Amino acid sequence: MSEKILIIEDERITAEDIKEMLQEVGYEVCKIATTFREAVKIAEKEKPDLAVVDIALGKDRTGGIRAAEEISSKLQIPIIYLTAYSDSKTFEEAKISEPFTYLTKPINENELKLNVRIALYKSKAEKELRRLNIEKDEAIKTLERSESTMKAIFSSMVDLIFVVDGQGRFVFYNSPEKQLYLKPEEFLGRTTSEVLPPDISSKFKEAFKKNKKGEIADYQYELKISGKKGWFSARQSPIFIGKKFNGAVAVIRNITQIKETEERYTNLFNRVPIGLYRTSPSGEITDANPAFLEILGYSTLEELKKRNAYELYQEQKNREKWKKLLEKQGILIMETQLRRRDGKIIWVKEFARAIRNGTGEVDHYEGSIQDITDRKKLEEELRRNINSIRKLFEETVSTLGSIVKIRDPYTAAHQRRVTELAVEIAKEMGLDERRIEAIRIAGLLHDIGKLAVPAEILAKPTKLTKQEFMLIKSHTEVGYNILKEIDFPWPVAEIVLQHHERMNGSGYPKGLKNGEILLEARILGVADVVEAMNSHRPYRPALGIKKALEEIKENRGKLYDPEAVDACLRVFEKGTVKWESSV
Repeated sequence: MSEKILIIEDERITAEDIKEMLQEVGYEVCKIATTFREAVKIAEKEKPDLAVVDIALGKDRTGGIRAAEEISSKLQIPIIYLTAYSDSKTFEEAKISEPFTYLTKPINENELKLNVRIALYKSKAEKELRRLNIEKDEAIKTLERSESTMKAIFSSMVDLIFVVDGQGRFVFYNSPEKQLYLKPEEFLGRTTSEVLPPDISSKFKEAFKKNKKGEIADYQYELKISGKKGWFSARQSPIFIGKKFNGAVAVIRNITQIKETEERYTNLFNRVPIGLYRTSPSGEITDANPAFLEILGYSTLEELKKRNAYELYQEQKNREKWKKLLEKQGILIMETQLRRRDGKIIWVKEFARAIRNGTGEVDHYEGSIQDITDRKKLEEELRRNINSIRKLFEETVSTLGSIVKIRDPYTAAHQRRVTELAVEIAKEMGLDERRIEAIRIAGLLHDIGKLAVPAEILAKPTKLTKQEFMLIKSHTEVGYNILKEIDFPWPVAEIVLQHHERMNGSGYPKGLKNGEILLEARILGVADVVEAMNSHRPYRPALGIKKALEEIKENRGKLYDPEAVDACLRVFEKGTVKWESSV
């Protein structure tokens, strides 16, 4: 049966793309959830093995996080977060649900498939580890329940007990019938060399030497009883009468079940494709699995143990930062650079946690690493591509601006000043970088449609006729038609088309109202009015900043977006934009 995956994403196109990517490699995708409630409902019904979750669902900034927390707590499944951007507060909230990873939009198909595969494998491994730990705990509890008082031990204990005198001869032997190696009478009065296999006898003799010194000795051995091989552990304690050594008593337990459980755990530890490790607080490496050795290029664990964990980091100070954060938070997810045995630097994603002892002090650290060097290279290539695209956009905008400047220097200067003010208004309103960039590009091009207006009309020193004014008003639609053919990553053409629309529907070209107008266009409209009133026009002198600000304040909410107006007023109060009044 293929694994089920729940997609929680309110952008339908993105959700369908992810669904297609996952189905392509054989995963079963549940119904796509677009809200918090829908996600929880589908998860309870479908019982998915993994959830791919958009952090923000529509206007609900943390809808995805809340859904992930509830689903993860109920089903104990891995979470992969999707995000186009996120502030530090949202990121801190997201970490509570302990996601497997974060993927940045737009989604890279290979990265998505790889992380889903690893997350599902890790989830299975963790479930198996929990099951094995439960088995191990149950085995230990079973053995512990068998212990009672000394009287019960010697009368009916399930463990084997023997006592030897000072010369190492058996004087007492008690064992449950199913664990009999020899009958008691075949032991009594004889030495271990006479009744036990040589390898077990040698272990007893080594322990007996320690007993003579007053020490307790522990050892394990393998033995066949009734044709069945089993593992046993022995604790051998000295018997002194006064100061004279009088022999030893040993309690032997059958630990076959524990050994088998440990063997399964060890096999899993050694076979999992994720690098697992354990270190002391001082950086001593105490354990690591083969995957960890392979990632860092070491042949054996003994070879790795010669290094301190600090030496594995490209910059040792990163380990110290890691340690402080881990001791404070208890768990840590980070991407860092490690140094392989051959000196090559690689990128890894590291999951770590601090394990504390009974007094609350850190006993050791344990965690996992995944080699993400290839992913980092892809990210770097993507950044270079994005920068190339951005440069192309900038050159396109610059070229269009140059065309405007050659024909009408006034319009070009006006566009630059409007852009400056619009960007500051957007920042004051707390808009994200993506929307601010859209406003900047649209501002630099918002009057490009005036290229279609005869220069003599733009420079006419007298009042315009109705026909001339209609021709000037057409510049928004002309600008839209020019810009719509350019594949901007923002709605630049629509912003330019709407920047003369007004809140009460009195604007042009379509008479849009309130929320029908893009917020970016509303901000641009406020900046456009302020700059135009403060600047000289061929048909009238400049009115000045004071008049311009009075205009937007008087028509706040009627013609102009109230939040944009308030932000504009604050910008001038703070002196963020310093324009001298033209009157």
